[in-house]
Amino acid sequence: MDIPSRLYSQFPVNAYTCIVHSFGLVNDPCYVGIASYGLGNAFAGADFIHFLLSKNLIAEKSLDSVVVNDFIFYFDGDIFRHVGKVLGDGRILSKWGVGLLYDHLMWEVPSGYGQIVRYFEGVDLFIAYAEFRGFRL
Repeated sequence: MDIPSRLYSQFPVNAYTCIVHSFGLVNDPCYVGIASYGLGNAFAGADFIHFLLSKNLIAEKSLDSVVVNDFIFYFDGDIFRHVGKVLGDGRILSKWGVGLLYDHLMWEVPSGYGQIVRYFEGVDLFIAYAEFRGFRL
């Protein structure tokens, strides 16, 4: 069995989550401005993922149609737990909790991330979510 490869981030790893990393929002000026504004009710957390899924804003893909930079979502039952980016050759890049970035195979993740995976098209939808939460650009 392969062992997940720990990677080093150019940004402090305690400053972002798996969602912020996977959606390319780490150090993005627009995201940082929105997420840090006012009460901070628009940030890339689990509610953002639930928004995407409930509004059908992100297209689910079959395993055989997945390409580099698509998302892999991990669920415990129907509860979202984790997201990573597809690297190719069965590899995933994801940020684990308050830990580091890892390059790993699909099931080389903490068991708390769940037993169900679903793949989604890699798209940028945070602005739509921020507007839904009342942020005006």
